[in-house]
Amino acid sequence: MPYRLPLRTFPAALAVALLSAWPGRTQEPVALVDTAHSLWRVAMVPRPDPVQAFDAEAATWDTPWVPYPAASWPRPEFDDGEWALLPLPWPALVRSHGEWHYFFRGMGSVLARARFILGDPSAAGPLNLSIEYQGGVVVWVNGAEIARGHLGEGQALHELPGVPYPREAWVNPEGREWGNLTDGNRDRLEPVRRRSIEGAIPASALRPGVNVLAIQANASPVPRERQFNSFSRVGVTSVRLTAARPAPGLRPADAGHPDGVAIWPLGAPQILGGKVMRPDADRSREPLRLVAPRGGEASGRVIISSSRDISAPRVEVSHLIGETTRIPSSAITVQWASDHHRDRIGAED
Repeated sequence: MPYRLPLRTFPAALAVALLSAWPGRTQEPVALVDTAHSLWRVAMVPRPDPVQAFDAEAATWDTPWVPYPAASWPRPEFDDGEWALLPLPWPALVRSHGEWHYFFRGMGSVLARARFILGDPSAAGPLNLSIEYQGGVVVWVNGAEIARGHLGEGQALHELPGVPYPREAWVNPEGREWGNLTDGNRDRLEPVRRRSIEGAIPASALRPGVNVLAIQANASPVPRERQFNSFSRVGVTSVRLTAARPAPGLRPADAGHPDGVAIWPLGAPQILGGKVMRPDADRSREPLRLVAPRGGEASGRVIISSSRDISAPRVEVSHLIGETTRIPSSAITVQWASDHHRDRIGAED
């Protein structure tokens, strides 16, 4: 049974929900964020699994191996340029020899941010959100918390494990451990292990232009009796954020590359695959950050992409001028990631 975003959390949601029954409304909802098309800025916090005996009142959770980001990370102004740029789901579920394994296990929390663009939020009608996840989640829009699912309250967020899973998520009716997720038991286990929330986004949380949807998933405890099971207890499987109708200035999730040329910086952890990604919303205004030890070397990457073929690209670099020093342009080298199609760089290269 999915959690529903509680209307008491944001009274404005009641008025928004009533608008969805507007007579004569025939448009299909427009996806602003979805699993198939959206890219997310993701940070993962490795941490030992929270542990809890079956039917115990509280779990124990050891200290994370790395610090959590600043508390302001769900806010639009937070700089997530160095976070990994990933599609859903995380962790990824990978099939090998008839078994399914989670990539990036051993995470205490997964933090993720996605941008979506609205012109006039009222013109797009009510926005609705649905999320499938493992563990427990908190959801923010533009820094305002709008929902929690399978997660308690009253403690610091980073110290709150997700609600424990029921016994049937770990052992079969005969009392034996399920073991690894396989082709044979996946259809039976995933409905028990996957959780969801859904509901309306309060109109008061939205703004014209770029908006930020942020999600934090915290791991649910491992039963003390089942600590070696490969079941992932934290992650986000799918997200769908929709507007009631198309509106001027609204960018659908499947809009593809914007018309013309886009230039934006690529953060240090990012790896380019064989297919060029479309730019993050409103990323072109951000600076390219170069970080190096004193007297050392620094490198940075910029993506140039286009809705059409790119021919004969050229880059000019000025001197880099700081408060007390100056690096001449002659000390800067520009290299291209692709060493083929030198005369013509195609849109997918």
